Amino acid sequence: MQSIVNDALGLLLVFESILLFQIVYIVFQWMFIRTKEYYYYVAYMTVVSIYVFFQIGSEIEHIQSFRILEFKPYLRNTLPMLSFFFYYRFARYFVDLRKHYPAMRYWVIVLERLLLLYIIVELLFRFFNANDFIIAQFYIAISVILFVSSFIFIILFLRKKVVYSYFIVTGAFLINIGAFGTFVLLTLQNNGTTIFAGNFIAYYPYAITTILELVCFTSGLAYKAKNYVKEKNIAEMEYLTALNQKLEIQKAYNEIRDNVAIELHEKVGSILSNMEIQSSFAQKSFQSKDTKKTGIYIHNLTKLARQGHEITDELIWSINPKINTIGHLSKKVDQFCMQRLLPENIRFDILINDKVSQMKPQRDVLLKLYRIIKKTLNHNLHELPNIISIHFMAQNDEIKVSMNIDLEEDFIKKQLNNDLGNAEYVLAKGNFIIKQKITIISD
Repeated sequence: MQSIVNDALGLLLVFESILLFQIVYIVFQWMFIRTKEYYYYVAYMTVVSIYVFFQIGSEIEHIQSFRILEFKPYLRNTLPMLSFFFYYRFARYFVDLRKHYPAMRYWVIVLERLLLLYIIVELLFRFFNANDFIIAQFYIAISVILFVSSFIFIILFLRKKVVYSYFIVTGAFLINIGAFGTFVLLTLQNNGTTIFAGNFIAYYPYAITTILELVCFTSGLAYKAKNYVKEKNIAEMEYLTALNQKLEIQKAYNEIRDNVAIELHEKVGSILSNMEIQSSFAQKSFQSKDTKKTGIYIHNLTKLARQGHEITDELIWSINPKINTIGHLSKKVDQFCMQRLLPENIRFDILINDKVSQMKPQRDVLLKLYRIIKKTLNHNLHELPNIISIHFMAQNDEIKVSMNIDLEEDFIKKQLNNDLGNAEYVLAKGNFIIKQKITIISD
């Protein structure tokens, strides 16, 4: 008899120690990854621990005197159902049914509510001393529903092939084997067929497979935690990359703002000053009735007004937030060619494919390329070929603009040097090619 007690006590201590270690480990893991499945997993292990304590502890003389064992008849059926409740809750959040199995999630919630209803009804039955046969039949009915539902859920899990669900399926398979083994042994003992000394032996299959199940779930949580940390690091890297892009964009906007301020002050301010001087001269020549000089001054005023209009048009175009693709640049060049080349009977052809047209470089690049193209076309307008071809191309992080215009090195150094900046150019066989490194801006 003492040997049986020692064996029962040994089984209980080993089982409870393993569960305590699992709980401590999971709580430690939860401190770093605070997701809901950890709450329900700890609750599940706690309920299982109490259930095993009730079932095996009643075989141990030193524990039989504990008053808590007086509640065993009331909790014999409710504790397994409560453990199933927390089990379903854990599985629901662990596998993320909302994302992977939205239809199944609804039925799992229904089962959870059914389990809670059973616990309440069972306690009411016990409180009002209902017939044991009715209580047993009610327990069997709910158990059958749980078994069938779990079998269907396992089939659905296997069909969907979500990695996390494999841990749940494996755990369910293990615990069902243990529960079935314990059920068979208890049935044999209740029918008077004694195989082992001591009723606690019947709980060996349940205890062993429960430990294996918990090892499986803990491994699943560790695997998910690893993925969580990995996804978190990736998200942080993506955030930092997006933040750096925003800073680059903000820097580009600041540079554009500074350039606009400089151009308004230097170019537009200079034009307005010249217009004031020319208008003063025109007024004096008009008063002196010198029509020739008046005509010259008015012509100069018209020229200055056109220059001012072009500069302000460029500035407004360059800071317009809707102007942000190479396609917009090609349309602006097309508009300029219509106004400047067609009156001189010079035809033009602008070539650009859809992919290049949709590219979004830094905003200052658009204005830079437009000014280089405009100055190039304005240079020796009467010596341009009859057909101007402007081809926009892109390769990796570089934009190329090719024009069939024969330019001199001296003109490029004197007129285009400031506009070119860090851009490269090539003069080859009557073609002027501009190469500009760009950073593609995503939406």
